[in-house]
Amino acid sequence: MPTKTLVASAYAAQLARRAAQYGVDIGAAVRIDMATVRQRAATVTLNARRGVEQWLQQMPNCTVVRGQARFESATQLRVGDGS
Repeated sequence: MPTKTLVASAYAAQLARRAAQYGVDIGAAVRIDMATVRQRAATVTLNARRGVEQWLQQMPNCTVVRGQARFESATQLRVGDGS
């Protein structure tokens, strides 16, 4: 998800740089505000995660467990430090 958001920002910058080819005069050089780009990527990711989490919570027989997880085997997942 964050990669797609970063690519979208790069695409927008590229279009802005080529605006004159389309008859659009944007004036000064195009500048990238990476702090804003990163914040947008983080916001998009957070919103997507929240949406998926809400969807899962509404599913019957689905338990949402929060925490850091790791696979113990091909069929077993551990959440938390196990203590």
